[in-house]
Amino acid sequence: MTVAGRRWVVHRLAAAAIAASLFGGCSALTPTPPATVPPTPAEPSATPSPDPWAELEDFAPGLRPAGTPVDTSSGEPAGAKTITIELGAGDDPPGTFRRTSVGLSFEASDLADPRWEPGSSSLETLVKALRKPSLRFGGNSVDRRVWWTSRGEPAPEWAEVTIGPDDMARLGRFADATDATVTMALPLGHFDPDRAADMAKYARRALGERLVAVAIGNEPNGFRLESQPQYRIRGRGWSPEKWVDEARKYEQAIHNQVPDLPLAGPGAYDARWLRAFADAELTNTRALTQHWYPLWSCPGRKGDTDADAAPSVDNLASPDLPDRTSSTLGVGAEIARDNDLPFWIEEIGPTSCPGTGETSRTGAQALWTVEIALQAAGLGADRLNLHSSLASCRGGPPMSVVCGADGSVDNDPRVVGRSNYLALLFAGQVRAGELVPVRVSGSERVRAYATRSRSGVDVVVIAMDESSARYAVRWRGDKDLKVSQISRLDSGGLAARDTARLTLLGPTRDSPTRLSGGTATLIRFDVVD
Repeated sequence: MTVAGRRWVVHRLAAAAIAASLFGGCSALTPTPPATVPPTPAEPSATPSPDPWAELEDFAPGLRPAGTPVDTSSGEPAGAKTITIELGAGDDPPGTFRRTSVGLSFEASDLADPRWEPGSSSLETLVKALRKPSLRFGGNSVDRRVWWTSRGEPAPEWAEVTIGPDDMARLGRFADATDATVTMALPLGHFDPDRAADMAKYARRALGERLVAVAIGNEPNGFRLESQPQYRIRGRGWSPEKWVDEARKYEQAIHNQVPDLPLAGPGAYDARWLRAFADAELTNTRALTQHWYPLWSCPGRKGDTDADAAPSVDNLASPDLPDRTSSTLGVGAEIARDNDLPFWIEEIGPTSCPGTGETSRTGAQALWTVEIALQAAGLGADRLNLHSSLASCRGGPPMSVVCGADGSVDNDPRVVGRSNYLALLFAGQVRAGELVPVRVSGSERVRAYATRSRSGVDVVVIAMDESSARYAVRWRGDKDLKVSQISRLDSGGLAARDTARLTLLGPTRDSPTRLSGGTATLIRFDVVD
């Protein structure tokens, strides 16, 4: 739905700037003014376009017009390194790439934002373009700053944002308009099972079957961190066992209100808490959920440090990071399999360190976003949500996938996508299906993933290297496939900010025989009749 040529009368948000999600004692979405800001899109034309992507171009800087050709030149450029991409070779991945493998996570405080109303801003356009995505609401705010009421009681002093039934109803309309499914964390930080159950009741009433599960709190393993006293909301002796005791009281209250509502959890980043949740066997347990930020070792942080987990472009682009990812997320995936539960990654991002860091809004972050969506699916994750915020692009969380185009919702309700939004849009083009083996030889900087559907095979090749790198590509694989379409995400350089460019799927007759560093390429192979 076009938003052009109109101004909306909206209520100014009551929330303070959104704080981040915890990982290892760092806050990932703490607002800090970025060094530069993505270009603010021009006001789009009020005349609707027959091209469904044309309107999206107004809100996703770097999205190239549909039909832009992708270079598939043949020949080996001077100095190119030869790589071989072999379909059907290597270990068989266990997972399936789904529409819910591309999703967004938001702070619960964002539920107060009027831009969730369909037609009120470009947020609907951005989310709908991800094609039946998963949405999740939680973050630090749900336990520390959000007050739920369906009866209009005054908020306590600690609360910064009040949400109620009208906010849930608005979200329900948004989910219908975008064909999204939703998961939601309920407040646990200020212990009140009946209030959380009341919130769950109104969430189910508004969202129906689109609400696939609720969680009891967000990252309970972060309720008492020695390195982050400002986030402490539990006393000494807080443990997985004590959390389970509280969760059982919440489970009883929730199911007294909504007997069939599924539960997911624990939304933690510590294996002890994942095992405790699985062992608890709460009624109607729907999935095991894990959070992860690979670059968690923040500068100046008290406690343990890890040079390989420092927030640098080199670490984000390191050939070792996929192995670290498999090791960490593989723990959650294994616990889920052992307990016959689906595995969800409900909150993830490249780094949990606050403010604008070396990796913020970079080309490396965009390419990492593409890879994590596919790698997580290969590890068995059915849902994946990149943590985001609706705060302003100017001064808001620089890691966020989307951001407000201006500092005031009253002045400009538009929401725009950053480079990592283009990465999600790129990944959202991949056909859903089982991941199939694909092997790359010749460079540790080039990795590939493939999915198979009835129509054929989609292959994504990620060249996590500097833009100056050149690769000559040799293909081996299924003789019953032919190339039909190609799409490319060009990062503009691993360390460059806000320079990613996305060319959407378009027709081609040739497999690419040369690639440049700093790109992700989607090659669609159809079955030969």
